[in-house]
Amino acid sequence: MLTRFNSKKRSLSAFKESISATKPRTILCTVAVIIYSVTGYLRLKAPTSVFVSHNNYLPNTNSYLSWSFAHTNYSDILALYISHHLYSHMFPYLHFAIEYPVLLGLFMYTSALFGGIQTYFVISTVALSLCCLATYLILEKITPKYAWIFAVNPLLYSYEFLNWDLLAIFFMIVAYYFYIRKYYILSGIFFALGTFTKFFPVILFIFICLGLFFKKDRNSLFKNLGSFGIATLIINLPFMILNISNWWYFYYYNIFRKGKYSILYVFFPRSKFPVITDTFAILVTLAALIVGIYLLKRKYPVIQTASMVFVIFLTANKVFSPQYMLWIFIFVLLASWPKWTFILIGTAGIVDYYNSWTLLHFETPDYPHQMLTTTQLSTLNWYSTTIYPLGLDLRYITLMILIIAGVSLIAKSTLNNDRAGNRISDKTQNL
Repeated sequence: MLTRFNSKKRSLSAFKESISATKPRTILCTVAVIIYSVTGYLRLKAPTSVFVSHNNYLPNTNSYLSWSFAHTNYSDILALYISHHLYSHMFPYLHFAIEYPVLLGLFMYTSALFGGIQTYFVISTVALSLCCLATYLILEKITPKYAWIFAVNPLLYSYEFLNWDLLAIFFMIVAYYFYIRKYYILSGIFFALGTFTKFFPVILFIFICLGLFFKKDRNSLFKNLGSFGIATLIINLPFMILNISNWWYFYYYNIFRKGKYSILYVFFPRSKFPVITDTFAILVTLAALIVGIYLLKRKYPVIQTASMVFVIFLTANKVFSPQYMLWIFIFVLLASWPKWTFILIGTAGIVDYYNSWTLLHFETPDYPHQMLTTTQLSTLNWYSTTIYPLGLDLRYITLMILIIAGVSLIAKSTLNNDRAGNRISDKTQNL
């Protein structure tokens, strides 16, 4: 009895010590993340009036779109509930195709198993909230001087529950944490989990593998690539065997997806250049990749190189969804770019958010199966030709400034390395 009492006392003492050792900043940032999550859920939770009271509240998609665009409260999590057959519990990739990688489809399916749309939304937002909080806490281990910026980042208010990006971001952050701790097998596994939730983590994984290759660390490269490859097969192979056409749809959709409002739209009408946007994106991305490989050969840090190439890739991409700003924020944060860049990204991301949903509001009738009135068409024409392009200008000016900032950081680092090398050479000659 006394032994058990002393054991409980030691456990309580250890818990108190861990609490007292926690930095006040960590506590405040944790509270900030929780506040973002709670307010995000309350803001996006659709009222009962926009749902049809049938079969556990099946959503009326058109009615939901009208409401959400008008209140700038749209969420893919709710909008895709019916279009992806989640209400009928049809199994993704086997019974129907979706435009997301395998793990995200499974997450959506699992979240919808335990009730109607309201329960599904609660499960989804709780899971994403935990991913957001865990991401912050891991960032405290990776880059403690910058982690707080993620926690107070206003992009969380807009994009935390817009889509499922934070699930993939969490996997990528865990994978990068294992990489810097040299747990290469675990790193490869989590990069696979992130890649087949949202595809962007594969970009960082490619640069990590290239970095290991140029360091001639073949053993670590083999562990990283091997674990990634095995996890990839485990995740994808069952669906490839059972229904390869539905599995392939994600890749087909993104390869042949039409570009809209890309950077070329700022300079040229998209309708006059049906092919240029795709070609431009491919050429610029290849050029950035070649530059990135050259920098890695010169031993430039992996994460700085990957972050610069990633910003260039999204700037030139034929599609730029507003939540991509959150991905840029994460890559730049991991690379510890100057703090003013985060203010720039946050501002542009918020403006992009409200600008995009305002345009969609003007494009959407007030009621399902209703045409836009003459007044609404006039308002839409005014906004789409006058205000919306200004938001696009801000988006791409921000991205161009970020590219310049990334290039300048590389140039500065290269210059410092050359100077250090010259000093070492001079000292050797003097000896």
